[in-house]
This record gives sequence, structure tokens and C-alpha cells, in this order.
Amino acid sequence: MRPFWIPAVFAMAAAWPLHASPLLQDAARRYDLEAAQAAVAEARVRAAQDQASAAQQELVEALLLVADLQRVDFEHAKEKESAAMQAAGATIDAAAEEGMALAQALPPTSEKYRLLADLQATMIRSKYRAKRYQKRLHEFIDRAVALDEKNARAWVSHAKPLIFADADQGGDLKAGIASLDKALALEPGLESALLLKAHALEKNGERPAAEAIWSAVLEVNPEARPAKEALEMGGK
Repeated sequence: MRPFWIPAVFAMAAAWPLHASPLLQDAARRYDLEAAQAAVAEARVRAAQDQASAAQQELVEALLLVADLQRVDFEHAKEKESAAMQAAGATIDAAAEEGMALAQALPPTSEKYRLLADLQATMIRSKYRAKRYQKRLHEFIDRAVALDEKNARAWVSHAKPLIFADADQGGDLKAGIASLDKALALEPGLESALLLKAHALEKNGERPAAEAIWSAVLEVNPEARPAKEALEMGGK
């Protein structure tokens, strides 16, 4: 097992939902937490009226987006024991736990396990939590890839622990980038894969290559906050 935790930079590189209303798509594109919360409310109504798996999956994806975006508030809290951090953590866990419970009822597809992996990942916010949740996280990731090697988003999930763990804890930037390259070969414009690859390249000392990716992402989506903030930080 490889202990690691996922910082806000990844939380803000959430994959846009596959099954999504215009409201949810817009929330993902703009990295807008309030819009994501509104999308959850909308998806709850739809899921209550329609028990089909597509409606249920949209609610799971909306909950994942809320958990992902709430991570930003959690990471930006100034004090580790602050009320803001505790509140953000509680919101993350509530969204993730509800999403995982709903996802368990979905058909056993690669996307089901990719969603479970990404929801579980939002709950890893410390070394203690990494040790607690990583076994199940890796099981979900492995199942997602095994069920469909052409699921680009599953390869993004596969890359996370490789990129964010330290080398002495199983991290492997080269292998993580290789997983992202598989994702991008399947879905060249996948924003989450591009942003995570840029982060990995910067971590590997390849800042110019990372900046090229961030700039390319912003050409397609000017609202891509992770790319904006990364370029702004480089200019300081």
C-alpha cells in the first residue's frame, strides 16, 4: 500500500460529468461550488422521479463535483483545526458518503468503479485517512481499469496515487504520466487529464511544458481555475 493524500490542485481538476444536465455541466466548467450544489438539488428531484441508472448516476456525479470543489475551501483554511476546515471536511464527507452509497447500486461498469474511486479520493485529506482508505481506493481503481481499458477517466484515477505519493511511498511520476497519456490518447481534450499532467510535469521540473498545457487548457476553457492559478503563481 502507498500512503498519500490528494491536495486541492487535483480536487480542482475534476473530470466533467458524463451524465449531466446543463446546470451540472456549467458548474463543472466554471469550477463553481454554489452551482454544483444547485445541480445536486436538481439531480435529487430527477433521481426521485426516475429510478433509471442514468438519473441516479447524474446525482452521483453532482455529489462528486461538490466534494471535489469543497476540497478547495478545505485546503485554503488557514488553521488545521479551524471551524472553516471542519465545516468543509464535513461537507466533503457527507457528499462523498452519499455518492458512494448511491454508486453501489449502479450497474457494475467501469464508470461505477471510477466514480467510487474518485469519491473515495476526496475523503483522503491526511496520512491517517490515506492509510484508512487507500486499500479500498486501489481496489476501485483497479476494477475500473480492468472493466474497460478504454475508459479515459479511469486512467486519470489510476494516475492520482502515482503522481501524488512520494517516491518512497510508491509514487512514480513517469508511470503516472504514462497513465495520463493513455487517457489523452482515448480522449485528447479531457481537462482533468491535461491539468493533472501539467501538475506532474511541473513536479518533475518541467515547468515550460506544464505552462504550455495550462495555456492550451485556457484556450478551450477560459474558466479553468487550476490553469489560471498555476500560471499566476509562476508569474510571482
